Amino acid sequence: MKANRISILFFSFISLFLLASLNSYSQPLRGTYTIGATGSNYNTFNAAVSDLVTNGINGPVIFNIESGSYNQQLNIPSITGSSANNTITFQSSTGNRNDVMISYNAYNYNGVISILAEYIIIKDVSILNTNTGVGPAGIFVEYGSDNNTISNCHIQSTSTNHSSYGVIMDMAANLVLSGNTIIGGGYGIYMPFGGSFPRIENNYISSFTIIGIYTNQIQSAVITQNHIQSLYAYSGILLRENYGSNYEISKNDIQLTSSKGSTFGMKIYYSGSIVGELASITNNFISVQGGHECCGISLINHGNYPMHLSSYYFLYNNSVNINSSNASSKACYIDQNIFQIDVKNNNFVMSDKGYACYFDIPAAAFTGKDFDYNNIYSKNGILGYWSGNRSTINDWQAAATNFYSSHTISIDPGYVSQTN
Repeated sequence: MKANRISILFFSFISLFLLASLNSYSQPLRGTYTIGATGSNYNTFNAAVSDLVTNGINGPVIFNIESGSYNQQLNIPSITGSSANNTITFQSSTGNRNDVMISYNAYNYNGVISILAEYIIIKDVSILNTNTGVGPAGIFVEYGSDNNTISNCHIQSTSTNHSSYGVIMDMAANLVLSGNTIIGGGYGIYMPFGGSFPRIENNYISSFTIIGIYTNQIQSAVITQNHIQSLYAYSGILLRENYGSNYEISKNDIQLTSSKGSTFGMKIYYSGSIVGELASITNNFISVQGGHECCGISLINHGNYPMHLSSYYFLYNNSVNINSSNASSKACYIDQNIFQIDVKNNNFVMSDKGYACYFDIPAAAFTGKDFDYNNIYSKNGILGYWSGNRSTINDWQAAATNFYSSHTISIDPGYVSQTN
């Protein structure tokens, strides 16, 4: 009888212990956890994500990643309970991105980190995709993954394939990319499938082979204070079919060398704002140099593309310096189907050959456009083109009476260097 009572008590204790253990690990997560070696809450990213998926969250969650190198892929699916207040953060425990290296051989349009969730924050880590083939990405923000933030990360691709990427976004809203260093790949930031309200700010994007920032069918993008640099690229910033109010490209520093073919500092086509609002292109510094055709700012709408119409632009306070031996180069090019544009207080400078301004548009079509208080200068080329070559500022002003160019001047601004 005594033995039976002991057995019953023992099994009751074990059952209560197991039940308590089960309950403690099946509660929604909240608070701070660690990922790393023995002694951490989780030894792998997959273990942490598994708990997130199984249990959800009911408060903000922070995963502090211990210093070290992790050869792992981090895939984050939808998490129950995430919201603007209940965010999920993966970050270096030291706050130094050099202390955590996450590397993986991800290919075929997969990322070292792939996000299919909302309200995820990735910060203060280094990310390296070691794949050298087609389709590798550092971070892939997948379809419908809204309200995510990538900040202060070092993201690098070892692939030089044109179809390789630092960050890809696929039809998502409110993505913030801030303070990151993005090195290599064909594209630094690639948004080809649409989306809305991305904020791309204060990133250093370098050594890409095609385009630094590419967006297509994006609503109301803000692209500001980025430093974009490459010795062998096609374009620093290329926007296609972008639209919406509060559309801003400002304070970017773009420095490119034309080593393979035509190179554009900023190319914007089939894009624009809405009636009553203007897309602002302001306070950018653009330097392009090389022997191929170079262009600083290009606004294009060939064939009067009907979707958004290249229209309603402020083009203010930009400094463009082109140093090219190619006579077809241009500091500013505006296509014949652009309308409702206000161009003021810009420096459009050709340090060698080419056109300071090239307006491929008939004279009568400029009525209602405002181009004034600009400095247009070409050292060894032709000052401008507007219904014919204009060799002097007097020629330009005489041809430009329809769009108010009486205060435009032509002087060498004396840049300190090609890039400053």
